[in-house]
Amino acid sequence: MLSELVEVLDPEKLVTVAELSPITWVQRLGYLLETVGSEETWQPLAGYVNAKNPVRSPMLPSATINGAKFNKRWQIYVNTKVESEI
Repeated sequence: MLSELVEVLDPEKLVTVAELSPITWVQRLGYLLETVGSEETWQPLAGYVNAKNPVRSPMLPSATINGAKFNKRWQIYVNTKVESEI
């Protein structure tokens, strides 16, 4: 589970890996980390995304964004429900 993984993630290494990944992946990961993790984990990624000034992207590319809430920090349309496993 991501909520367990977030406890051992190195925020600075996440940014290093983000530089090798498509920005939409980083936006989605950042949103998910914010949903389950502490601010110290996702904050460096938020700075990275903000510096890249990305286009607005859907959380789930195959679904419509009509009626979806927009997350300004990650520039993501939250067009799906994200559930954590118990």
